[in-house]
Amino acid sequence: MRSSTPILAVAVVLASLVAYSAVPDPVQAAPMTRPAITQEECPKNVNQPGASCGRIEVPMDYASPNGQKIDIGFVKTAASKFEKRRGALFVNPGGPGGSVYNLFTLQNSAQGSPETSPQWSTEVREEWDIVAVQPRGLEGSTKLNCGEVSAGPIDQVRRFGGLINDACNAKMPGYAATLTTENTARDWDMVRQALGEEKISIYGMSYGTFLGSVYATMYPEHTDKVVLDAGLNPDNDMSESIPSRIGAFHDFFGWVSQHDDVYHMGTTPRAVYKSWADRVKQETGVSPTLPPPAAEEEDVPEVLGFTGSAGAEVMTRVDPMAVHVEWTLTQLTHLGAKQNESESLRLVKIGTAFPSWWPALASIIARPEPTTRPH
Repeated sequence: MRSSTPILAVAVVLASLVAYSAVPDPVQAAPMTRPAITQEECPKNVNQPGASCGRIEVPMDYASPNGQKIDIGFVKTAASKFEKRRGALFVNPGGPGGSVYNLFTLQNSAQGSPETSPQWSTEVREEWDIVAVQPRGLEGSTKLNCGEVSAGPIDQVRRFGGLINDACNAKMPGYAATLTTENTARDWDMVRQALGEEKISIYGMSYGTFLGSVYATMYPEHTDKVVLDAGLNPDNDMSESIPSRIGAFHDFFGWVSQHDDVYHMGTTPRAVYKSWADRVKQETGVSPTLPPPAAEEEDVPEVLGFTGSAGAEVMTRVDPMAVHVEWTLTQLTHLGAKQNESESLRLVKIGTAFPSWWPALASIIARPEPTTRPH
């Protein structure tokens, strides 16, 4: 059963609290009892052979180790050839807020869903236990549950993040403030201890590069090898990371437009964007804030066709403002609706980073019926 809590709540709180702050100093290890592992059934989307799931109990606030406890879930696949085993490889998919369970999802051909499991080489699978720790606040660890946001339309537009933070603290006092990169690194180390590993190696993607760097800095004595893929600038905040991803969205829309005979979403990147944006609006009631790709002459309305490339250039310049105005109007007419609850937006946000997913991704968002999240 899905919670009434907005899925966006955790992402907003993580984005505001998991700041790209200065990397902390190494942690002086304090003697602690080795955490006990409770084995559990994996979520349904974890369908990779050999994957097992468990959870451990950790302090909600590491400054008060004897205080309130929370659960931290994790997934593990063991090295397929024990005689070749080199250790444990901790992985993180990015975000912040990306679920690690998706890293163990093989393609479901019946549903046409893309495969979200990294394509590890045979050597990696033979030699390494692959471990992914579910960040605190997400489903699978102790989930951050927030009450409904109650505010007028202007407040919802102007201070939505603050309203969500207030709602979270009202329902789970103090928990939101612990959703930090440093605490996630501490949770990693508790899982390391529970698994009996003296050292771990790390593979981080996107935000996972920052998390992995923080862990390696806090626990250098427990860090072996580190691989950072698609590095994140730790000096940027979340809002500054968004523009760097627009190009990936536009590349995907451009690729789809080159295969209009298959997907029928449009023959220009902007036309594909329009089809996708209409779908997001259909699923949520609000328009996406992502600006469209540059207009081409083919995008110019027929009545203005005589303007040619000049008309396309004007459209490109006006589009960002027009998108923001449309989002504001739809937000005011659909109070409480959030673009991030669109499955089509979520899938594209995740999938644009992996071109091998694009055919399956395009097939999903090209369907006539709205995309829904499987339960």
